[in-house]
Amino acid sequence: MTKQGLFCAALVVFATAASDSGDTRPLEPVVQDSMESPLQTVRIPGTTFEIIVGVTTTGRESDAINAELMVAIAEWLSSNYDLPVIYDPPVIKFVPAAMMTTLRHRDVASDAWTDSPANTGYVEASQSSSTIVAIYDDKARTIYLPETWTGDTPVALSVLVHEMVHHLQNLAGMTFACPEAREKLAYAAQQDWLALFGRDIFTEFETDPFTLLVRTECFF
Repeated sequence: MTKQGLFCAALVVFATAASDSGDTRPLEPVVQDSMESPLQTVRIPGTTFEIIVGVTTTGRESDAINAELMVAIAEWLSSNYDLPVIYDPPVIKFVPAAMMTTLRHRDVASDAWTDSPANTGYVEASQSSSTIVAIYDDKARTIYLPETWTGDTPVALSVLVHEMVHHLQNLAGMTFACPEAREKLAYAAQQDWLALFGRDIFTEFETDPFTLLVRTECFF
């Protein structure tokens, strides 16, 4: 099945109630992984990078993210989706939760959610309820993550994968008819990443198919 077909197939099952907000922002995991098989080893397809779930911490190293992991994610994304091969990693910043909220409200101008972002740059916030779990700022080419993020589970890493899609879209100068259209590939990649580990976005983030459909389609 093609990549497009795979995601379309996933959309077929999107059939429950949408959230009232209609936000296009990604989701917060309800719980950290507690069901890992201690010796589950997954090689990221198309790369030599291996993740051993429950044994190794593959994400954050002090105030940085494992450089080999970032390259592997970029290669995986470019080989599986319509994204360029670009070895220009984003800046990663770990900030307190309060600062995540400040960044979200400070940087998003009134017209930053259109296909013609304001000079402040497009800011995409991964948010669920009152918790912002990631922010990508186009202009600064920066992914902001909470200071508590460790990246030592497939679910936590899926948030990074989602934001890396936006980084590659940004570097490639891609434009979209609406903010929701920009999210479609990011969610597809996040779902496919979770599938590598036998997970799915609906269970791990306690969302529903129709809500995800609303967040990835232009309706206006």
